[in-house]
Amino acid sequence: MSSNFLKSHEIPQAIHVLAKLPMMLNGKVDSQKLLVLCGNSTKRNLDFPNGPFHDLPLLEYELAKRVVSALAQVTGADAQDIMENMDASFNEIGGNSLNMVTAVLEMKKSGINIGMFF
Repeated sequence: MSSNFLKSHEIPQAIHVLAKLPMMLNGKVDSQKLLVLCGNSTKRNLDFPNGPFHDLPLLEYELAKRVVSALAQVTGADAQDIMENMDASFNEIGGNSLNMVTAVLEMKKSGINIGMFF
């Protein structure tokens, strides 16, 4: 079973077969058109409908959700509160210098590679 080898966010929730991928003029896949074709363009509104990121493209929104999830897990803050108060500093949501390292490690576990500068 794929769940034995992949993290939960790496397991596809659906598979869509297309005859051709929508492309942009620069030769890259047009992810926005791809999301519309696959019918997933409104999924983000189910999680945080009033958050500041609800207008982001789905791929960026999913990334923001993983960051917020890691921050909530480490600080004990509510994910919805973090999403609605993006002006708050890491310390204001319950973070400190020690659990910042843990937050970075949690983000890396979910596929987000970020570094820390001191």
